[in-house]
Amino acid sequence: MKFIDELNLKGKKVFIRADLDVPLDDSGKITDDHRVRCAAPTIQYVIANGGSAIVAGHMGRPKGKKVANMSTICVVPVLESLLNVKVKHVDDCVGAEVEAAAEKLQPGEVLILENLRFHDAESNNDPEFSRQLAALADVYVNNAFATAHRAHASTYGMAQFFKEKCAGFVIKSEMEFFNKSLKNPQRPLVAIFGGAKVSSKLKAIENVKKLADAIIVGGAMANTFFKAQGLECGKSLVEDDLLETAKKILNEESTCKIILPIDVVIANKLEKGVSKKTVKVN
Repeated sequence: MKFIDELNLKGKKVFIRADLDVPLDDSGKITDDHRVRCAAPTIQYVIANGGSAIVAGHMGRPKGKKVANMSTICVVPVLESLLNVKVKHVDDCVGAEVEAAAEKLQPGEVLILENLRFHDAESNNDPEFSRQLAALADVYVNNAFATAHRAHASTYGMAQFFKEKCAGFVIKSEMEFFNKSLKNPQRPLVAIFGGAKVSSKLKAIENVKKLADAIIVGGAMANTFFKAQGLECGKSLVEDDLLETAKKILNEESTCKIILPIDVVIANKLEKGVSKKTVKVN
């Protein structure tokens, strides 16, 4: 894998696919800027080494529609304070206005594109959308570890149009951590998996199971394992098409122990303020 510090960026426009999916309150204000802070060193490296940075990412699930409180404009003041430079923003990620802004960008300058998921073409990995994004820059950098596994236009499709492409410092640090933790780990080695879906983490679970002494599964993805054990899950999120896979993971002989939650919080609705209680999983 090639990383950004192996490339000559002087005089080049660098497209950085960043992880900008920060949590927002109802007014669109960032409540935790950790992901933007993680993205900053890669952007800083580009402008410090004579390149210009075109930064793109997604926020939330706007499902192809423009949603005011999911605009990437909210990250501009955070980045400006971290980079100590003026950060420009355009209200789309493709089109004539975006192309003009990218063309005018000078070495040392930063341009933030609007939420990629305002277009369905992003999640659909549309080739034309990928081509339009790729036409903005000379170099492609994927720095969005959390979405690097998705075959979307900005994480997979557009990379095909570049000769010069690499990973940023976020992915580099994650790879270094995984190499250290999985190749020669201290034992016992315990891996913790969370989130909503088993499907997006299935390969990781299967691979880590060969290496770890135990895997702890939490979050909504535990529901699929509960149902595979014959437990009631009510209206909770369950991936029914993966029940057999979950059974296989739970039942196959292995030195790795799969540990599931022993209790859950239940409620009639998934809303704030509703009555809830904690019960044993059975």
